Amino acid sequence: KKDLIISLNDKNTWNIQEGGFIVNKQTRMAIDFKGGLTDKRLEPWLYKFNYSEAQQWEFLQDNSKRIFRIQNPYNKKCLSVENDKVKLALKDNNDDKQLWKFDKENKLVHVISSKYLNIDQNKNLITSKQSNHTWKLEEEGFIINTKNNMTIDIKGGLRDKRNEVWIYKLNYTQAQQWEIIDSNNLYISKLNKKQLNYDNIFPITTSIPSEIFVKDIDEVIRNKTKDMYDGIRNRIIGCNYDFDKEEDYYNAYKEAKWGYTKKKNGWDCMRHYEIIANGCLPLFDNIENCPKLTMSSFPKKLLIEAKNKKNTMTEQEYNFYLKKIFNYFKENLTCKKVAEKFLNQIHKNKS
Repeated sequence: KKDLIISLNDKNTWNIQEGGFIVNKQTRMAIDFKGGLTDKRLEPWLYKFNYSEAQQWEFLQDNSKRIFRIQNPYNKKCLSVENDKVKLALKDNNDDKQLWKFDKENKLVHVISSKYLNIDQNKNLITSKQSNHTWKLEEEGFIINTKNNMTIDIKGGLRDKRNEVWIYKLNYTQAQQWEIIDSNNLYISKLNKKQLNYDNIFPITTSIPSEIFVKDIDEVIRNKTKDMYDGIRNRIIGCNYDFDKEEDYYNAYKEAKWGYTKKKNGWDCMRHYEIIANGCLPLFDNIENCPKLTMSSFPKKLLIEAKNKKNTMTEQEYNFYLKKIFNYFKENLTCKKVAEKFLNQIHKNKS
């Protein structure tokens, strides 16, 4: 019947394959839900390997009783605690101040003091009797705070002598990568360091030809005739655009104070750049949720500030934000400027 049972027969051996498939070495068949995921019998059996969701499994363990050290694999230093301040110290199997565990709510607990890993007002890591912070260990060794999505980081980088630890935005550097080693020196989570060096990986952005920028931003501001141009909010995907000529499209933004834009198939696209290059402020829907390393050179903070003030903004404030963002784009996001930054980074890394 191929049902799974427990017996004293130890001849069956198994492979755990990528994707969570548990495959019998002798038969090349996989552990499977009989009848599929929705079957109410909830009976597992052995079935031909078909890559279905009914054959995918996760291995779960109760980490609340497992004690470990948190070590940076590049400088071999562990998270330790001195007077409730989290510091780095060289790995010492006899130093119990380096021991941690997760509780059942995924809070990190310092074993010796029974205090929780917490964050002070300066984002430094401390321990305290209470904490609302929970943590998750992500692939490639990043320990992420689930409340603010920031990660445990060595302040000043790997070579900094202060041995101070805080939370910082995820930047994929070695100073944010950690291994988890249990009290018996067995790796719970180990990095393949050769594959995880992000020091030479940099984000790049869309750019716009400098000739598209209006020549006189003050004149464009004086000639505004409407509050908003929205060419995409209700436009059906695949339908024709409002204009046949590029010039008419650009004029629509020149006439409006605000141009509506948003993420569609991806966050970055030329439309955002065309709006500002034609002397119009982008009203960017949901930009607050744009990932930090996406459109990394984009002046997100300024756009969010302007958007939040839209309904109360004075004419003077509007002119300030428009000119500031317009000039930022001209100085940083033209094709020439983005190419220069790219080439400078290459030459910098070679030197």
